[in-house]
Amino acid sequence: MSFNKQKGEKRIKTIVVSGAMSGSGKTSLVCALLNHLPHFAAIKITIQNLETKVTDNDEELMVPGKDTYRLKMSGASKVVWVKSSVEELPEVMGLAWNMIGEAEGTLIEGTSILEHITPDLSFFVVDREIIELKPSKIAALKKANIVVINKREEGLQVEKIERKVREFNPQAPILTLNLKEDNCHLLVPLLTQYLGPLRHSP
Repeated sequence: MSFNKQKGEKRIKTIVVSGAMSGSGKTSLVCALLNHLPHFAAIKITIQNLETKVTDNDEELMVPGKDTYRLKMSGASKVVWVKSSVEELPEVMGLAWNMIGEAEGTLIEGTSILEHITPDLSFFVVDREIIELKPSKIAALKKANIVVINKREEGLQVEKIERKVREFNPQAPILTLNLKEDNCHLLVPLLTQYLGPLRHSP
């Protein structure tokens, strides 16, 4: 099962940002991309078994320090937070999709969703040497159009990471960036390559 990428007669462009592990820089990349995609909504997926919930309630989202707060402050036209088990994700994402409003496109932060959709553009973020990856992470890496090595510290052995990435995805461009710095404008040509001309803020 997959959720519908149509809003009426309009097709919604979709970008997915997945990553090798928690804390790799997925949210930082989504925030950087939102700076160049001002008419995009953002969906944050948290995989868990404790509860199933879809919310766009500012009281829950707009808490300084939360990823959802960062997404909204980076310019997302709408932020929706999905909490779900892997098994319930397709159905729950259908609800989230209906909450994004009139966005031109959607940036989704999550890995498991790639089992159910083929986005217009898929990023995979890694910030350390890859020792072992879960099957879902391997599947996401294989599906990635662009791999971003988040080089936040000196001494990161980028060449080793690149060799490991190439074992699973020999084709995708690999970009080495520090996602905490303002250098993500380098991604704009790739955005237009996959999404077409971008609208700018009025």
